[in-house]
Amino acid sequence: MARKRKLQTKAQRIKEVGAEIEAFIEEQGEATKLQNYGDEHLFAIDTAGSTSKKAKLTKDPAVWSGKYKPEKAKGLKKTIDRIQAKPAVAAVKAVEVAADGQSYHPEVSAHQAVLAEALAKAAEKQKQREKDLAPLVTGISNNYIMESSDDEDDNELDESNVNNDNVDKPKIKAKEKLTRSDRNRQARHKALEKELDSRRTNKKLLGQINKYAFAVVKTLESGVKKDEKVYQKKKQLKVLLKAQKLDDEPEVMIAGKKRKVVRPTLVSTAAELSGNIRSLKGSAMKDRYDSLLKRNKIEIGKTTRNRTKWTKFVPRHKYRDDFTNFTHRHARKTVEISFEEYTHNKNEILGKIYRRCRTAAVDSNRRLMVCL
Repeated sequence: MARKRKLQTKAQRIKEVGAEIEAFIEEQGEATKLQNYGDEHLFAIDTAGSTSKKAKLTKDPAVWSGKYKPEKAKGLKKTIDRIQAKPAVAAVKAVEVAADGQSYHPEVSAHQAVLAEALAKAAEKQKQREKDLAPLVTGISNNYIMESSDDEDDNELDESNVNNDNVDKPKIKAKEKLTRSDRNRQARHKALEKELDSRRTNKKLLGQINKYAFAVVKTLESGVKKDEKVYQKKKQLKVLLKAQKLDDEPEVMIAGKKRKVVRPTLVSTAAELSGNIRSLKGSAMKDRYDSLLKRNKIEIGKTTRNRTKWTKFVPRHKYRDDFTNFTHRHARKTVEISFEEYTHNKNEILGKIYRRCRTAAVDSNRRLMVCL
């Protein structure tokens, strides 16, 4: 027991001495580690003479905000850009100059061209109106009826041919009885044929798989290239249509909806031309009004209607009966009431009439019984 204690104290002293030695070595190394270096190794002298800039402190949204989601930052940026984007301005002239054929003394060719344009606009408008008023269903055409009848005749002929074929088939002779060796030979032959068929099908399937894989890779490559071409064409077409839209007449807000201001081409006929300015068609006020509309200087508001509530009724009842206790006459004052109140009052009045009629009938029956 004493020997064991001596060994423990000895080991403890060895640990303490080792710790003291390690602490002394670390302290001495910290004191002497920079003695072997000169000043040029310890300090850096700025010879460029540039002023140091302080870094801008910014908050990391991932740290300072608990609701930050990186996947939504891209969509938020697009939304901000769309809101801050300036609206596209349509190339609309403040004053539209009339064509040469619309003057009071035009040339023959210019006048004929403007007349043709006006007639084309009128014909197109009439055609669109007829298209809008045309019925949606045109019915079954005669060609469809004839084709369906021909198909039915062909089906009947096919059925009759099948029946004739079934009648003309010869009878099959009964098979002869086979011996055991014949059956074994047939079984071996069938097994061999089955194995050969499986090999052929596996070989064919492997070839089809390779062929299909090659075709799939080829079609995928061609599809990717085709999609890329289509995407580029769509992109170019979108840019072109956007540019054309700015050149065309813009849509304006009329009664809360975007519409195009379409006016007929006003031109005088050959008989109406008199060489006088007063004979010209058109109105300067209408031209100014259309120009202001197209340039979004004014907006036509929605039409307001003085609508009356459909739930309001003015009922006037007149019940004629022989009962002196209940009278219902015309009201001197007309009162508007809701439909629910009207039905409630009507049912209540009819119920009263029914109950009083019933009581009157019961009383009359009682009187008759008393008289009898």
